[in-house]
Amino acid sequence: MKHKIINKVMLFITFSLIICNVSLSQKRYVISCDWLLLDKSHEIALQEVGTIEKTNKNDGDVEKYVAIFGLGSGTQYCAAGQY
Repeated sequence: MKHKIINKVMLFITFSLIICNVSLSQKRYVISCDWLLLDKSHEIALQEVGTIEKTNKNDGDVEKYVAIFGLGSGTQYCAAGQY
């Protein structure tokens, strides 16, 4: 019984350390830019709200987001629209 409790405690400590390490080790990048550029970017992003995939396979109108980077149809576009 005592052995099982020790194993559970060690497992909990191990996972806690892994989670802390992953969450604290990520770098944050801040890119400075002119306020007008930031404002225009926000305006364009709001215009894109509601853009949907054609067949739920990263296609249709969303392809324009990855085309800027020379990537083909079906490429994941999640963050590409922000740039």
